[in-house]
Amino acid sequence: MTTLTPTRSRSKAKQKKTQFQTLWDKADRLQRKNKELRNNLDGLVASAEQLVRPVEVEAARADLPLLNKLLVMGQRKSLAQWERGVLDEWIKDLITNAQAHGITDDDLMNNIARYDAFRLGIELDEDADGESGSAYEQLSVHMQNLQKEAEETAERERAETEAEFDNLKTRMEEFVEHVLDERLGPPPSSGDAPFGTSDMFASELDDAHKAQLDEYNAKRESLRKEIMDELNDDLYEEFGASPFDDDFSKDPFSDPDFDFEEDFQHPGNADADIAAPKIDNQTFHKMFRATAARLHPDREADPEKRLEKQRLMSELLAARKKGDLLTVFKMYQEHTDNRESFSKADEKQLIKALELHIEQLEEEQEAIILQSPMHFATYHRFYDRSKKKQQAKMEKHIREIQDGISDSEKMTGAIKSLKTLKPWLAARYDQLRMSMFDEFSRNFNDTPF
Repeated sequence: MTTLTPTRSRSKAKQKKTQFQTLWDKADRLQRKNKELRNNLDGLVASAEQLVRPVEVEAARADLPLLNKLLVMGQRKSLAQWERGVLDEWIKDLITNAQAHGITDDDLMNNIARYDAFRLGIELDEDADGESGSAYEQLSVHMQNLQKEAEETAERERAETEAEFDNLKTRMEEFVEHVLDERLGPPPSSGDAPFGTSDMFASELDDAHKAQLDEYNAKRESLRKEIMDELNDDLYEEFGASPFDDDFSKDPFSDPDFDFEEDFQHPGNADADIAAPKIDNQTFHKMFRATAARLHPDREADPEKRLEKQRLMSELLAARKKGDLLTVFKMYQEHTDNRESFSKADEKQLIKALELHIEQLEEEQEAIILQSPMHFATYHRFYDRSKKKQQAKMEKHIREIQDGISDSEKMTGAIKSLKTLKPWLAARYDQLRMSMFDEFSRNFNDTPF
């Protein structure tokens, strides 16, 4: 029997931690960190919305003149392949940023349509009367027509494949029946009386013939299945798989039993209940029952103490529901005599429960961060346990954005032709290569040998 304690006494500080103590420390640390993260991240997001987002919108607006200029120059045919690739990625980045901040207008959408049409080799009608619609409308109609044609082609090819498949299967079935006729002969007729039945009555002859026919049909069916299975393997191998089987390309969203909430719960929703690990062992329940017995408000005569015990009991019940081993264990130690020692089996059960609880806490931390794109971005850009460091990171980010606004204005003024554009493309190309090299170096250094 052992007495489990979450922390070591000072006199035993130099002793090696037990597995239980190590796991307890980790779980306790994660629990405190999650509480702190949940309390602080929402406030940090609000600050970022108030201080950072307006500057980001300003930067995105400052990029619009540059984007429109690049969209026009991107329709020139004298760019090298690598230059066009760099320009295309540059334009995509600027468009994504503009769309993310909701600052696209009709003029920009039409310029984007003209650029996309040029890249796709599509001619747009730019007549002044505008009867054909705007560039964006024309491209949208063209893409819808292409989509419709692709769907019709796919459906036609599917129908042709299905017809070919059905034709081959029919011929295969006819071939199998021919093989069965050759191997087994025709089915026995009523005139083919079995040997030794000449002295039977008519009803007995009918029964004998029926038994003979049943035996023949059973053999035929067994042999048919054997041959069909072998031929089906060849048929399905030729087609890859039957494109008409229900399980071949089943869409889960068309399944009447499909439950989006149950089957595809996104971890980013921090408001949803995180599935707590089920702690189903006698030791956990033993601690809970012992603590609940001491905290039961009905056994307290003093009104003030009864109210306090009601609060503590609610906390204990909530901890049990969530599988919060740490809270149950702490309350057990605080509100009971804690004289009962634990066996090795008890210790193993608690260690397993702690491991499950740690997994839950790690999932909870991820859910807090992923509850929205803004929470995710804010956490990775600015979050720190130090408020001062958070503020410093935010101020640095704002300065970088403001510097970017200045750089964008300079580029817009400097880029007046393809000749003046190409040095900027070369600089972005070199920057991209260096970034790829740095990432490769980090991965290479992190690779164990």
